[in-house]
Amino acid sequence: IEATPMGPIGIAVNGVPLYHGDMQFSNPMLPQGMFANQDESFDQCCGHADGAGRYHYHQYPRCVVGASALGLDAPDALIAAQKDDADLTAAPLAKALRDQIARGEASGAIGVSFDGHPIMGPVGVFDGVVRLARSSYRGPLDVSRGNPPYVAGSGDLDECNGATGADGVYRYYATVRLEDDDVVPAFPYMIGAFRSQPVATNFPPHQRSKVAPAGEAAAAPPCCADK
Repeated sequence: IEATPMGPIGIAVNGVPLYHGDMQFSNPMLPQGMFANQDESFDQCCGHADGAGRYHYHQYPRCVVGASALGLDAPDALIAAQKDDADLTAAPLAKALRDQIARGEASGAIGVSFDGHPIMGPVGVFDGVVRLARSSYRGPLDVSRGNPPYVAGSGDLDECNGATGADGVYRYYATVRLEDDDVVPAFPYMIGAFRSQPVATNFPPHQRSKVAPAGEAAAAPPCCADK
């Protein structure tokens, strides 16, 4: 099991990179203690560009959602250009997610991690109930990093922000909370740590030295060990 590095850790189904959820160490413009969902530079799709101009997401992207969440007869990818601005605000998406849960429909995949596991939208099946996936990062805020710590058993997901389904497939989840008409990202947003060994060549060249080669143990805290 390996900790996720700063920068890209997966890719969305529309081709946009998915980045690590903690930005305070990679973005000197952010104050200490701020994490990804607090950056006001995010656009209506919940994405922005890094210092090199590379557009990416840190959290559940409103422009890449399961078709079932918006009642569309389309694949589980929605490109921003296909919808007008009103359809990308939080209120319609919050209603769509509530309607999806009421219909008993789990989210489709919104992307794939660099270790090969799918990254699902925020609705899953847990203990036989269709509901929003609940992150287990629920402890008191860690003021040194700005993030809540992991508390085992406090949510539906493990330390990597994923769970194994009844079909035996391990999936990460984009975690959010519904607060009235708002869709609020919940830390660690998509991936807390890699469940499996990521493929080094998926990363940009400058990051590959930080990824353990296949067959070698990754230098990272214990996480998500197989039961």
